Amino acid sequence: MIDKEKIKSEVIEITNNILKENNQDYRINQLSIINKKEELSIIGSLKIYDEKAIRSISDDLKRELKKFGKVVLNSRHIAPCCELSYDLIMFDIILDNYS
Repeated sequence: MIDKEKIKSEVIEITNNILKENNQDYRINQLSIINKKEELSIIGSLKIYDEKAIRSISDDLKRELKKFGKVVLNSRHIAPCCELSYDLIMFDIILDNYS
């Protein structure tokens, strides 16, 4: 059986290291675990304020997180009225060997 909390901690550590390597102040501290009948997913999202870092962060996430299973990344530019605009990177890791 998969140790969900251990994987969740590893994903947080990997993600925060990627953000640190790309000079981002934002850190992730919470992920969600989604249990479905046939699969288990870990989902999270990151706020990226530096447009130039988005590609590097996305590439690093794909490369580092694929060891856990299939990685799906999506991003969206957010321009709120009362704060700095940012890009939101959302990821979903569908864990391998879950049954």
